[in-house]
Amino acid sequence: MTSRQTQALVAQGWGDEEGQEILNPGYDPDLYSEYSPAVRRNLGRVNEDRIDMDLIEALVTYIDETEAEGAILIFLPGVCLCVCDALYVLG
Repeated sequence: MTSRQTQALVAQGWGDEEGQEILNPGYDPDLYSEYSPAVRRNLGRVNEDRIDMDLIEALVTYIDETEAEGAILIFLPGVCLCVCDALYVLG
């Protein structure tokens, strides 16, 4: 994956574009008033009911390629999701 593709994937997943609707029904903008508009916009657009596996894969790949050797711990809700995620990654 090229850097441009990675940036496009991240932008697609986190909505850095203006004018996107709020997807997170639990988002309360008053709790995040001290954060930048981009952070507030992204928190409002996070769909907490959906795990973006492509975004996680891109992030892990980026960390693997740019950081020193080490471990990455990813918390995912539910045992079933963990099994499904492992099957997804393994192809």
